Amino acid sequence: MRPVAVAALEQSTLDEDTPDGYMLTIPPAGIYHGSTTMSTTRNFTVSGMTCNHCVMSVTEEVSEVPGVTGVDVDLDSGRMTVTSDEPVDDELVAAAVADAGYQLNES
Repeated sequence: MRPVAVAALEQSTLDEDTPDGYMLTIPPAGIYHGSTTMSTTRNFTVSGMTCNHCVMSVTEEVSEVPGVTGVDVDLDSGRMTVTSDEPVDDELVAAAVADAGYQLNES
């Protein structure tokens, strides 16, 4: 994510002589980076899936693991990419895949 400069318009209470009554203020840091956490991405292989319903079941279960922000499952390869705000316990991911009826293998 690229940093962006942040500025805010506030009604001027310090300088009533400004033509429109507003002044431009820049916060002390001057830069806003958005989220302060970095995403973590892990790849796994899920075995036993045979159809898109399988993919949806795995995606739904893994999406419920605390901290997971994204799940991408490819049926043909069995590859599953899990994105999270911080590292997620592999055992929780494996349990979620097992709840969906499949087996997880680390890639």
